Amino acid sequence: MAVSALALTAIVAVIAPRAISGGECDGIRNDKKRQQCKSSLMPKSYPVHDMGVAAFGGGHKHSNDPTRSVTKLRGPEGTPDVQYTLTAAYKRTTVAGREIRAYTVNGSTPGPTLYAEQGDLVKVTLINRNIKAGTSMHWHGLDVPDGEDGVAGVTQDAILPDRKFVYRFRADQAGT
Repeated sequence: MAVSALALTAIVAVIAPRAISGGECDGIRNDKKRQQCKSSLMPKSYPVHDMGVAAFGGGHKHSNDPTRSVTKLRGPEGTPDVQYTLTAAYKRTTVAGREIRAYTVNGSTPGPTLYAEQGDLVKVTLINRNIKAGTSMHWHGLDVPDGEDGVAGVTQDAILPDRKFVYRFRADQAGT
């Protein structure tokens, strides 16, 4: 299993969704098609608590207790089969021939590739060097315990500058 650390990087900056108020739908003359277009766009904002029923991502359910704290839903203990230490930081780097200030993982963008074999116990320590808003790491495509899912403000607090968080999970799926 190989996953780019950049692909694993959680929501570091808020991506502004397109506004429903028009934009690319305004030029559609047919009312029905214009309405279909507008209904397919992301709203300007939405609270996470209004997003409908609980969804467990198609994977296994980690708890039957709806009041259990996510901090209790952590990954397995034991000696890890593979372990990585990643440092997230803003730094000056060259991208496409231009020097810019960019979000980096271990000094580069994209960050390093992480390798594990199916069934391995994985331990990843993420250190925030200087990202003032905080950071976290979300494991797209991997069904991990909720407390390891890396969604700042939902499954964990953001990792503030000069702090770290240790993610532990078993790499049960192959091909991510």
